[in-house]
Amino acid sequence: MIHQPGGKTGIRLSGFVLVLVSLTWTACSKLGFLPPSRSIDTGNQRVSEVAQQLARSLIRINYVATYSITGFSLSDRMTTQRLRDSLSTDLNASLRFENVTASGTGILLEATPTEVIVLTCAHIGNRPDTVLTYYSPSPPGYLQAVGLKVHEKYYSSELSGIREMELLVEDRLSDLALLGAHRAGNAEYRPAVPFPLLSTANLKWGEPIFIMGYPLGHLMLTGGRISAPESDTPYLLLDALFNPGFSGGLVFSCDNADRKAYWIGVAKSVAASSQWLLSPPADSLPSSDFSTFPYTGTPWVTRQQQIHYGVTFAIRSETVAAFLSAANPALREKGYGTLNTAIQQPD
Repeated sequence: MIHQPGGKTGIRLSGFVLVLVSLTWTACSKLGFLPPSRSIDTGNQRVSEVAQQLARSLIRINYVATYSITGFSLSDRMTTQRLRDSLSTDLNASLRFENVTASGTGILLEATPTEVIVLTCAHIGNRPDTVLTYYSPSPPGYLQAVGLKVHEKYYSSELSGIREMELLVEDRLSDLALLGAHRAGNAEYRPAVPFPLLSTANLKWGEPIFIMGYPLGHLMLTGGRISAPESDTPYLLLDALFNPGFSGGLVFSCDNADRKAYWIGVAKSVAASSQWLLSPPADSLPSSDFSTFPYTGTPWVTRQQQIHYGVTFAIRSETVAAFLSAANPALREKGYGTLNTAIQQPD
């Protein structure tokens, strides 16, 4: 109630406000807003159900590569040719070990008490066997260090009874890989992905899609729409948000007519660009405030990557099916079961 001198005026104003609020609410209802006492059915109930089912069929994939690093002084004048000719154990070299880590999303294709097979993106574990660092890129190009990959492993804390998975099959061209492991028969296991692969042949501009995976290590669901579905490339172009860790995530669509979910692809990457910047060494940043005291040391060149959010690429279901079909012989040779590679055609 609005209180004004002379009670009648106050009553009339209050009545006016009530009528105005009523009219405003009626107008909002016509625009699509509903009273808070009613539930809003936007078609997302089915998406929520699908996400709950998928949550146990997706796992976070962790990758670790261990390198032995041998360092050389400039006086060693170590070149790649000398490195090939001899191990040069008599040189004044230092040895240390370093780990390179990465993470992504895995899709459970086969999950039984005795074995698991996981689909993911090949680039998650695509690390070179040898890494060379030079004092100067110009001739004679003396080596500062050489790193040799001595061990690598894939693992997931969400798989009971499995400490490490082996790389079974990979195709770097399609950016797909299969990981697997055998385990004790009494281990708790998660269900395989419950939805069939659907051909992308009849996808249309603007159709809604959803991606589920582990960006930055968190199980999350995001959505977007398809652009240029008629493209002859092996990738779908989506406007869904993408962060590191989503690679290998499952891309699906929901048909409101038959209330079914369909697997249409695997999240691959996001558009990005990079630039080279002059900066202080990384280890000097935590204890230095260069806004107050300018940096006067040796400048370093660092590469800064800029992600272009909303330009996301996913591997089409047809490419996934072809990869799985080609991988089955190798799986049988390694003692694993055969995968179902059927792809459903749209009605």
